[in-house]
Amino acid sequence: MSNEIDIKGLDKATLLAGLYNNSKPQGLGFLNADPKPMTRDQAELIIQTQGMNFDYLQGRVMKINIAGDSMFTHGYNRDNGKDAAEHVVSTIKSGQMPGKQHDRSEEFAAGAIKVAISAKPSKMAQDVFTLGVDDELREALFDSAERMKGNPTNKGGSKPNP
Repeated sequence: MSNEIDIKGLDKATLLAGLYNNSKPQGLGFLNADPKPMTRDQAELIIQTQGMNFDYLQGRVMKINIAGDSMFTHGYNRDNGKDAAEHVVSTIKSGQMPGKQHDRSEEFAAGAIKVAISAKPSKMAQDVFTLGVDDELREALFDSAERMKGNPTNKGGSKPNP
């Protein structure tokens, strides 16, 4: 399938909300990812304030520009799944709202915890420096997971050790 798809005539706010709801946090995006689905009205406000070109949006990987009559899908599909953007666009063209409309708090929290638990500290061995995650970032990942689950952060509380 081509890396470019026709989006002529589509409501840009509906498109942005659909793409956002079908995307996922990546890397440190877990630190500020919002697991709740985006509405069309929220997307409209984001377009008015931020424009139509998105690398990451609220912690989720997007890699899209929806400003014209066509959109390149390679970056979005690479990070969100094969033909993910095309699926969103075809769903909108059929008159439906695409994406995962449910609250993904538990899913996102589990991802943040997985990253935090598997994180290893930076170390130097035999003149080779291996970059890792420090305790402060690890704590931030656990705190982020708690916020996603609707729990207040537990500053200084016990966290699992890797």
